[in-house]
Amino acid sequence: MMAGIRTEIARKLTRGLELLDVEVEGRLTFLLNLLGLDPGRDAFRGLDGEIIGARTREVLEELLGARCRLSVVVLALDDLHWTDSASEELLLRLIRRAEAQPLLVLCAFRPDYRPSWAGRAEVVELALAPLSEESCLQLVRAAWAPRRCPSRSPA
Repeated sequence: MMAGIRTEIARKLTRGLELLDVEVEGRLTFLLNLLGLDPGRDAFRGLDGEIIGARTREVLEELLGARCRLSVVVLALDDLHWTDSASEELLLRLIRRAEAQPLLVLCAFRPDYRPSWAGRAEVVELALAPLSEESCLQLVRAAWAPRRCPSRSPA
């Protein structure tokens, strides 16, 4: 990735943190790393992967809390059955706090997956039946239908 793109992303992240009134120092490096960008040569000196992961999740939780102070937030997560245990623990912490802040967490996962937070009082579970073959075909046709270019009048 070109250095200019990384610089632009860092600038936008910094501006977003400032708008949320979240201290930039100590957070930007974790966000850059999460996005697969180089946070700097010595950004994580003395930290192992577990500490970096834990601190990244803390930053995400802090950002979400700050965003919830501004308005309602909807967090939509798909394929939750592929999540790792650390991310599931973060999600459990978010769900525990959801009643205290304007946060709606929507999760989709396979029927054989059972998240650790299932059955909690603040959780509403909706089991959806699989789409019929005809419904699947309609979705595919709609998604891959040829697009017509708007006609233009000759100049």
